[in-house]
Amino acid sequence: MWVPNGAGEMSGRGTEPLSDGAKSLIGKIQDQKAQGRSVLVHAGSMGPPNALVPLIEAVTGPEASNLASKLAIVLVGTGPLEDELRQRAATAAVPVIIVGRVPKDDVASIVAASDFGYAGVNNIERLYKYGISLNKLADYLLEGVPAFLPIAACGEPVSEANAGLVRSVTSVQQMRAALQDLVALPIEERRAMGQRGRAYMLSDYDYLEIARRYADAIAAVCRS
Repeated sequence: MWVPNGAGEMSGRGTEPLSDGAKSLIGKIQDQKAQGRSVLVHAGSMGPPNALVPLIEAVTGPEASNLASKLAIVLVGTGPLEDELRQRAATAAVPVIIVGRVPKDDVASIVAASDFGYAGVNNIERLYKYGISLNKLADYLLEGVPAFLPIAACGEPVSEANAGLVRSVTSVQQMRAALQDLVALPIEERRAMGQRGRAYMLSDYDYLEIARRYADAIAAVCRS
């Protein structure tokens, strides 16, 4: 019996007004979209487990020049790799916007303003052999934003709901190819992916539904 992290019934947006920082960031996201770029957001820690260095490496150098007018990356949060990521971002071929930690209630609105959510995680097959349950996946899918997951893990919701792009990424070249596939997705397909992801979160990751399945499984064991 697999019990994932619950996602609740509602969007993660808070009731308080957006902070000035969040408003400014959303404005920058809208500016990038107005220039024809798709915006990929990562909301979470900036540490070694989050596969952010490979992401920035994939959009750096002449090989990434064809992404320059198609993609922008937004990193929200903080962590031990923040300074390194800022240095790498300065030489990237695409715009990379890095902001610090924002209020939790603002994250959902920032995600909703973006085109895709990056569920950064290192491709360690044995670690995710029996499932994956990243909080950021729920953050993205609940807002109707397609997710990009760079690992083909067991039981992940992106494939199960057809709610984004899943690739087993083990090299910078594979990461770059996945990003090119991502920005090539038609608007209608992106919208459909987002709708499927949100519906899946509300039906399968709702706390009450998870509790019901767990109780049913325990009852079945007891009857046997």
